[in-house]
Amino acid sequence: TKLETISGQYHNFYWKCKDQLLSNKSTREAFDNDPGPMGVCIERLVFTKLSESLMNIIRKENDDLKFSSKIFHLCWVTESHLEIPNVVSSSPKRTILFCSAQASMRQIAERISPTGKLKALSRSCAQIFNLIQEVDIQTPACADDFFPLLVYTILKTNPPHIHSHIDFINLFCQKSAIETGQCAYYFTSFKCAVEFIDKCEGKSFNISPALFRENIEASKSEIELTIEAVNIRLENLSKQRSLLWKSITSFRQNFNFGEYV
Repeated sequence: TKLETISGQYHNFYWKCKDQLLSNKSTREAFDNDPGPMGVCIERLVFTKLSESLMNIIRKENDDLKFSSKIFHLCWVTESHLEIPNVVSSSPKRTILFCSAQASMRQIAERISPTGKLKALSRSCAQIFNLIQEVDIQTPACADDFFPLLVYTILKTNPPHIHSHIDFINLFCQKSAIETGQCAYYFTSFKCAVEFIDKCEGKSFNISPALFRENIEASKSEIELTIEAVNIRLENLSKQRSLLWKSITSFRQNFNFGEYV
C-alpha cells in the first residue's frame, strides 16, 4: 500500500543517515558514541517537516469519529463496571495521579514524532501503574490490575484521533521500540484497550444487553441535550455580537457627524 511504501522509504532513509553519521569519527564523538540521541535527531529533523502531511495521509476520520462517539455514549461507565477498586477519587494524591495519566495520554496527539507519541503513551501507562501501586503498596501491580484501569482512563480521557496515532506509531517507530521492552508492552496493551472499547457490549461491563442498550440510549439523550444547550448558547452569542456590531456602527456614524465632539 501507499502508506507501507512511505514507511519503508522513511526507515531506509533513517538507517542510511544513521550509518553515514556513525561512520564519521567527529560525529560519533559529538554524540559520545551513543547512537540513540543520533536517531532522535534524525527523527526530529524528518517529522518536524513532514508530520502534518503524513498525518493527513494516515488519518482515519471515520474510525476516529466512531471511537470518540462510542466513548461519549459510554459516559455512564464507572470503575465498578470494570471491577476496579475505588482508586481514582479515594484520595487527592490518587486523583492527581489519574489526572497526570490523562494529561500524558492527551499528549499523544500533541507530539510530532512517532517516538514522542510512544513516549507519551508509555508515560501515561507508567502513571497508571503508579496509581495501582499507590492503592496496594504491599503487592506489585500486575496486568490484571492494569488493563481495566487503562480502559477506564481511555474512556474518561477520550484522546483525539487515537486510531490514526496508533497507525502513525506502527508505521514510523523503529520496530525494536514497539516489539520488545517496556514501551512495546504498554503499546500492545493500549491497542488492546482501544479494541476492547471498539467491540464492547453489555457483558464487557458485567451488565445485561438490555441495560447496556438502555444506558447507551440515555447517553444519546444527554448528548443531544448538551448539543442543544451549546447551540442555544452559540445563538445567543451571535445575537449579542450582532447587537454589539450595530452599536459600534451607530457610534462611528454619530462620531463622524460630530455628536461626540
